[in-house]
Amino acid sequence: MLHSFQKLVRATDALTARMYLSMRPERDGMLGFLFHALFRSRAESERDLLDPLDRTTVDHFRQVIEYYLEQGYKFVSPDDVLAGLGNRGKFAMLTFDDGYFNNTLAVPVLEQYKVPATFFISTNHVQQQKSYWWDALWRARRAQGATAAELYEESLAFKPLRTSEIEAVLVDRFGRNCLKPVSDVDRPMTASELRDFSRCP
Repeated sequence: MLHSFQKLVRATDALTARMYLSMRPERDGMLGFLFHALFRSRAESERDLLDPLDRTTVDHFRQVIEYYLEQGYKFVSPDDVLAGLGNRGKFAMLTFDDGYFNNTLAVPVLEQYKVPATFFISTNHVQQQKSYWWDALWRARRAQGATAAELYEESLAFKPLRTSEIEAVLVDRFGRNCLKPVSDVDRPMTASELRDFSRCP
């Protein structure tokens, strides 16, 4: 059901965007694209190991870059922005949050198109090798039969709390193992993986 709904939303969004852009070309400016996780395939994204905020596959990621390059956008880094982009031109910036191991799947695509991306790493998760709280909540509650809508509301209720407070609630409710990653799909990078990753230009 969720997959069908997401497919319908994407198709409607694509149609609306095409109609809008055919009538009104894009203006100069900068667009920001925020990602969390990357999946090798749709099948991997449907394993239900992560909060489905992002269902971006490597192919989807590649399509985003290809589309905006074809539309004349230049992908920029924070250093480019700080140096000044000028008053004219179409720019795009790619960012990834949290430091999932699966973010390493972006590197071949970035290298292929020679575009930069910025990765914001949650160092506590790297050091402690623990799940991100939203994924731990998703897995535990899905196992109990919670719907995606229910989980969305539960996640919102946690937002005002600090990560340590949320994790304490989750451990109390579901046990310490709830914060243990279950695969390469949901885990953060290790320190050595992050060290290697940071060497990528």
